[in-house]
Amino acid sequence: MKPHVRFLNAAELLNIKADFDISEQTLQVILDDFFLWVKNLAGLQSLTFIEPKITLTLCNDNQAFLQQSGIKADISLTKVYCATESDNVYYIRNDFFEYKTYSQKRINGQYYNLKGKNYYRVAYSPIKYNINAEQQGDYLRYILRNVSVVEYNDFRANQLEIIIEALNSRCVIGVLPTGAGKSLCYQISSLLIPFCSSISSVDAVEVKYLSLFFEASL
Repeated sequence: MKPHVRFLNAAELLNIKADFDISEQTLQVILDDFFLWVKNLAGLQSLTFIEPKITLTLCNDNQAFLQQSGIKADISLTKVYCATESDNVYYIRNDFFEYKTYSQKRINGQYYNLKGKNYYRVAYSPIKYNINAEQQGDYLRYILRNVSVVEYNDFRANQLEIIIEALNSRCVIGVLPTGAGKSLCYQISSLLIPFCSSISSVDAVEVKYLSLFFEASL
């Protein structure tokens, strides 16, 4: 199955087929939440997102589903991406292959040794942020409210400034007391920077020995 991109028109018909119980009302909530995310992520890049008008239809009969016009999305919790049926359907799955941790899989007549689930390449489009706290701070606050298990409405002191400096690809050192939210600074930055991030942690024991080393060197 080759990946493909489809640009949305101002008005679209979206047909959904799912192998689990879900209502059109719940799907509409999911769709509205998705567009909110797109709007705020676009705002971080100073892009304007115009939400299309989507007419949502839930169709459980496969033949009727394939004959529908508009966008067709097949959602499954049990099937995998390698088991697709049509080129004009968007498939939403949990995994690509169905296999155990160490196994051999036959794909298009060839056998592949599959070890674990680390079979994806990291791919991304370059993003250059130019974020201003006054103009785009609310977009980051939206992300803060929606990615944390704790209910936050705003950043603590200095968190927003540190995150913005990191996203703008500028070197930044944040010195914050214990419990002031240092972890959140690198978590949100890593989430929004489209490449691999490396996080290093120094515990209290290491800090103690580093302090003794510097004192002995003076």
